[in-house]
Amino acid sequence: MFRAIRKKKRSPLDLSPYERGLYYEDVVCRWLKRRGYRILNRNFEAKKRTEIDIVAKENETLVFIEVKARRKETAFDPLKAIDKRKREALALAVTDYLKGLQRHGIDTEDLSLRFDAVALYFDNEGVPTNLEHYVSYLVPNYEPV
Repeated sequence: MFRAIRKKKRSPLDLSPYERGLYYEDVVCRWLKRRGYRILNRNFEAKKRTEIDIVAKENETLVFIEVKARRKETAFDPLKAIDKRKREALALAVTDYLKGLQRHGIDTEDLSLRFDAVALYFDNEGVPTNLEHYVSYLVPNYEPV
């Protein structure tokens, strides 16, 4: 599906909202990989029906990344969509993720964690035009439960 978009056979705007979200997350993952991140998981769904868009590793830090894509022309700041309620849900999802690691015998006690946000802007054809990475943007006072 995304290969057809890259070859200009389809516009991202022709995709369903869910597929479009996956497409833009794919763009972000490629951008992160070029900067040395290792993608561990995508679209991790926690018990509370909250999803972590991207789980990556940068050096020894486990990074949880929320992706928001918007048209550049809109005045709406995509990061405003990550409100207090969304941050709390992400913190619960991260707790589920860490418990899953523990069930697989991975010690999470001394893991370095970080919560980032990525704003991806696209033009009227849906083509990504700009990406802004906000390091340590989300859940600044996270304490694992």
